[in-house]
Amino acid sequence: MVAHAARHGCDFVTAARPEVVYALPNKLGGVFSYVGNLLAHRRPDEFTYAAVRTQNANERDRTIDEPLGADREVRFDYRLPNENVHAVLRRLARAIPYGPGVVVANDWIELALTSIHDTGRAVFAINHGDFDF
Repeated sequence: MVAHAARHGCDFVTAARPEVVYALPNKLGGVFSYVGNLLAHRRPDEFTYAAVRTQNANERDRTIDEPLGADREVRFDYRLPNENVHAVLRRLARAIPYGPGVVVANDWIELALTSIHDTGRAVFAINHGDFDF
C-alpha cells in the first residue's frame, strides 16, 4: 500500500484527511440541487468535501456558476466525442487524486474514470432517473 501511495504522490506522514468527492454535471437541474443540499446540510466530521463539476462543451445545457459549499470545487471541461475518451479520463483523474475517501458518482464519466483509474476511494453511484446507461 505504501508503494502504491508513493506512485500516486502520497505521503502517509502528511496524508490529508479522507475526502468525499461529489462528481456531477454542471447543469441546471435536480442533480445540482440534490448535491448542493447534501453539501449545505452536512455536519462536521473527519472528512473534507469536494465538488467536481463536469461540463461537456458539446452539450448546450445551461451551466451554473453558484458555489456548492464544498471545501474544494473543481470545474472540469471536456469535449466528447471530439476528444479521446482516455485522454479526458486521464485529465479527470487529476481532479480526483488518489487518496482515502469516497467518490459519489452522479454521471457516467466519473464511473468510467473509476473503472480504469484507481482513486483509492470507495465509489457510490447514484442513479437519478431512467437513463440509457
